[in-house]
Amino acid sequence: MQPYEEFTVPFTINIRNLPLGAYTIPLKIIWNTIEGNGVVANTVQYMAFTMFLMGEPNIEVSPETSLLYAGEVNNITLVISNVGSGTIYNLSLSVSSQQVSILNNLPKIQLLSPNQLIRIPLEVYVPSSNQGTPIQFIISISYLNSVYQQSQYQQQIGLYVSPLISTNIPVITTLNPGIMSLNLFTTTYLVLSNTLNTTLYNLSVTLSSPIYINSTAFNLASLKANSQYKLPMIVYAQNAGIYSISISIVYYQGNIERQEQITVPVYVMQINSPAIPILIQFNSSTLLTGQVEYTTIAIQNTLNQPLYNVTISLVTQGTLYINATTITLPSLQPLQRLYVPVEVYTQSAGIVSVSASISYYQAGQLNKLKRLLMI
Repeated sequence: MQPYEEFTVPFTINIRNLPLGAYTIPLKIIWNTIEGNGVVANTVQYMAFTMFLMGEPNIEVSPETSLLYAGEVNNITLVISNVGSGTIYNLSLSVSSQQVSILNNLPKIQLLSPNQLIRIPLEVYVPSSNQGTPIQFIISISYLNSVYQQSQYQQQIGLYVSPLISTNIPVITTLNPGIMSLNLFTTTYLVLSNTLNTTLYNLSVTLSSPIYINSTAFNLASLKANSQYKLPMIVYAQNAGIYSISISIVYYQGNIERQEQITVPVYVMQINSPAIPILIQFNSSTLLTGQVEYTTIAIQNTLNQPLYNVTISLVTQGTLYINATTITLPSLQPLQRLYVPVEVYTQSAGIVSVSASISYYQAGQLNKLKRLLMI
């Protein structure tokens, strides 16, 4: 090396499963110099430098509702989550839409730690002309990543505007949510609303649609006056677009048999959201109370690379019981889907949620996810 000359020595570090933080790396340098009379002097120098393992942030945005109402101000809650391993700083959020009016400014977020989420209120006015249509929102986020570099994130979400209820129709049907994600089995609810001041009896509901629906026939003993009932179902579509679900409802109003033919739209969209490496959901959307139900949990690797040492921990709420609360898989191959049999028991009717904590290794890096299963 000539005086004041510089050169670069590349090297590789395998961080394996080290926790985040600062790490000191020792360095030993040996060099030779030629001194007077041709004497070669050997010199050894010790020093150290510090490297910081900061982690990689990953933002995920999801609304807590999927249904909007026309002709009024809607209060929406946006959930901003950091599902990565690095801390995010100084988040500035903005929401835009060409179809509706955004009424409030979103607050800034100073810090979002790994696995932390923050709920942000959003006020939206939806004109009456938007009833029965999907609304697209573009969410833009500017932030500093874990090494204080300026970064940008953008996500598109869709919400469905419920049709205005007409009081001259005894039974109103809506789909909640009415927007589905492409190539995903999605749980939704067919909401039956009795607009009359009298109870309806022996309701028979039959569905037909060009997209997949796991159950096309329902029977309901009664629907009380001015009340609602939610019928759960799973839908799936391979192509984006607008589809129609034809609904035939037969019921008794007093001693008179009546029939309605209703069509509700379902919107299948390609939502630009962060990739979710592992999808998990119950393969059945209906349970019977008071007896053990045998069903399966579907687990899918959505990536084109294998995942290893997958551990899923399930936490139930209320009176729901699952015989297997910890599921361990040695590996999930690219795009592989597995079905794990489980036994489920509940004493309470209604919607039941199960929290799932997922850990796995991807390219030697430990990752963690949290998901909510509905049944």
